Amino acid sequence: MTTDPTLTTLLLAGIAAAMAALGALPYAFGASPPRAWVAGAYALPSGVMIGAAYLLGTEGLREALPSSALGALIGVAFIYWTQRFAVSTEKGAAADPVDGYRQLLQGSLHSASEGVAIGVAMAVSLAFGTFLALVLAVHNVGEALGLTEFLSHRGMKVGECAGLAVATKLSQPLLAVATLAILTSVPQLLAAVLGFAASAMFSLVLGELVPTAYRFGARRLIALLLSGSAAAVLFFEDLLL
Repeated sequence: MTTDPTLTTLLLAGIAAAMAALGALPYAFGASPPRAWVAGAYALPSGVMIGAAYLLGTEGLREALPSSALGALIGVAFIYWTQRFAVSTEKGAAADPVDGYRQLLQGSLHSASEGVAIGVAMAVSLAFGTFLALVLAVHNVGEALGLTEFLSHRGMKVGECAGLAVATKLSQPLLAVATLAILTSVPQLLAAVLGFAASAMFSLVLGELVPTAYRFGARRLIALLLSGSAAAVLFFEDLLL
């Protein structure tokens, strides 16, 4: 029986999005986790994204350097634009409620670029797409823990935080399927989309996730977690693919 690539992409990206609910689990026991946990929740996904972005970027360079470079520029511009929705205050529950909506909107926009990454990886090969979806599922858990830290200080319950964490990831399966469909119809865009996905994730890590991690934990620990998780992605990619 032949596997339908569209259904496979939807299933894998959907599982990756649903995994975000696990990020709220540490808060289910009442007290907030230590600040080091929150720092790790930003550092580990950052390293995972760097590893995934490296794989996508090298694949794009193999396809076509000019198109990949153009896509990379668009990816940087996209993340720069989405960061205009960044939360501007850090005053816990007393903060401007609009900041909470901006945080959720920003998370959804960033997840869209990750959905593009899953879709373009599936267009390269089923094995590569499956691997990247699993990698981003791990990333979603850590990123959701950081989001739950933010939302819990605004009075949200654990179940609500878990639901919103998953909601911000729903753009992943939608964009993954859309990206695969477009690339199936117009395969000439493959290199450009690979460049876009790689640079968008690199920009997100360097411009937002790592600086946020530094606000919660020691720089040495964060550097170790980031580099270790990036190396783990590359190791398992070399081992499994």
